[in-house]
Amino acid sequence: MESSTEKGVLYLTLSSLIFFISGYLIYIFLARFLNPALFGLYGVIISLVSVLTVVLSDSIQQTTSKFVSAEPGKADFILKKIFLFNLTLSFGLAFAFFFLSDFLAILLQEPSLTVFIRLSAVVVVIQT
Repeated sequence: MESSTEKGVLYLTLSSLIFFISGYLIYIFLARFLNPALFGLYGVIISLVSVLTVVLSDSIQQTTSKFVSAEPGKADFILKKIFLFNLTLSFGLAFAFFFLSDFLAILLQEPSLTVFIRLSAVVVVIQT
């Protein structure tokens, strides 16, 4: 019988594989059905959001792993504290992303991006 570590590695590997395959399929679908301007818009927005979500997700996972492995007896307490911290941080970054959307659009020299950046701020909270 497999150990819980082996099962965990298997589940994480499968979930990563599914994540990457679904992302690739989304790109294929969008590239086929959107015009070049809309596909480019999608690319810009997804790259902005991805930076925030990857940094948040990876840092939260590593922090949780470090503290729980150091003190397994306090796992529930640590998980609750990190969850609240993550929620606060992701909402804060989403609000900053929302309110800095005009500035980001100006930096990218495309004022029409403002609306899409504001809409994508929701994704920051949902994905982290």
